[in-house]
Amino acid sequence: MKASWDKTPEYWAALFGVSVGAITYFRPESPIFLVSVWLVLLLFFAKHGQLTRGCKLALLSGIMIAVSLSPWAIRNASRSTNFNSFAPKDTTLPSEIPPRGFMAWEKTWLYRLSDCYAVTWKLNEENINLDDIPARAFDSESEKGRVAALLAGHNQDQSLAPEEDATFGVIARERTRATLSAPISGSRSSAYSPSGSLHALSYCHTLATYFR
Repeated sequence: MKASWDKTPEYWAALFGVSVGAITYFRPESPIFLVSVWLVLLLFFAKHGQLTRGCKLALLSGIMIAVSLSPWAIRNASRSTNFNSFAPKDTTLPSEIPPRGFMAWEKTWLYRLSDCYAVTWKLNEENINLDDIPARAFDSESEKGRVAALLAGHNQDQSLAPEEDATFGVIARERTRATLSAPISGSRSSAYSPSGSLHALSYCHTLATYFR
């Protein structure tokens, strides 16, 4: 049977919204792609003097993605009284306490996927070896010693205690302040934008949740 492509823009907008909604179940960041398409769509219709129609198409695709995600939102509301269609910020279960201090510390140096295998995905699962952490994660030997002591505590039972997590948070704040106060032309090996690794870290934790 020969496929027919002579559909209206409204049809494709609705289908696109449903498709993005379906993909969101597997990749929570997928709606970002929808926003980029909206911008292109609005620019295209504005160029042809049909901005109102472009807005209607964007609204239609938005409604359809909401419809696609409604079963998941209803399920969440019925089980946890939390009407939420998306993954939690820290990709944790309601009963889990996210290791915010450890995550903040990772944000100051993590940007390679290989480091996720060595550190991120081993947290509370396996021993984390100090030698597997890159040199850019430490500003000094004393800081490296503090991290080594924290990892030793974690490796005793493959669990990060709340006080250990809090100490990682302190180290993260110290590193962030040092990075922001360092001259632009400084020679610190770890000088870079701390927020630049945020997306990589979020991606790592999202993958870790899926593959556990």
